Amino acid sequence: MFKKGAMFGLDARIALAIFGALSVISGAALYSAIQESKVTATISQMKEFGKAYEQLVLDIGGEVRMSIDSPSFARDTDMLLSNTASLAGWNGPYVSIADTVTGQDDRINTTGGKKIFIVCAPDDDFGGLHTAHGRKICASGEQNYNWVLYESFPLSIAQAIDLKIDGELSETKGNVRLIDWGGDSRSIYLKLMPTLDFK
Repeated sequence: MFKKGAMFGLDARIALAIFGALSVISGAALYSAIQESKVTATISQMKEFGKAYEQLVLDIGGEVRMSIDSPSFARDTDMLLSNTASLAGWNGPYVSIADTVTGQDDRINTTGGKKIFIVCAPDDDFGGLHTAHGRKICASGEQNYNWVLYESFPLSIAQAIDLKIDGELSETKGNVRLIDWGGDSRSIYLKLMPTLDFK
């Protein structure tokens, strides 16, 4: 009788160990699935912003003016939501996101506390530590591009986006650039079409 009880206790401990191991494995798989869904959703949102901006350019027949708040850096990103410049051909809103902070024409502030910009920058190497590289701005005499800039994301999400789009990790090259603000915070740039007004 004691042998049976001892064996039952051993069997129970083995079963508990197996269930414990399975829960760790399934927990890791769940974390990976959650991270992948965040990466996919962020890429999708950035690409939708890019398409929205390109449609706006087609509708108004040219680039959106540079922002009053950041004239050397960002476009009037609010134009995706409202025709603040009273331009003919505007047929928006072009995105279905609410701007939670008014009075900043260079960005759209999301309900999640993030900021989305349409910025203008050359395709030179940029990214990495913000203190080392700073922000690139459009300049005459070289080919410039519009970029969707999305702030701010954990390093793991930003690198996963870079890897998924460019196929390799590089903060300073490719269609995705990452700006390091220190700690775990990264800004993500996604390259769009060449600019029409800075060449």
